[in-house]
Amino acid sequence: MLLIHIKYDIGIDDRISNLESCDKKLLFTELRNNKITDEELRSREIIRVNNWLDVRDQIL
Repeated sequence: MLLIHIKYDIGIDDRISNLESCDKKLLFTELRNNKITDEELRSREIIRVNNWLDVRDQIL
């Protein structure tokens, strides 16, 4: 029998600083972060999400 262990860390937060150590970074939009540009998010490999349906779409 072959066992495969996959380690993958998904971070979901409204602060960029809390996502730094995650493999997949999802930033919830809110007032404190809504002025962060798409270009800056791309450079940090962060995906902006606006609701839990967006989160579902990103992880499934």
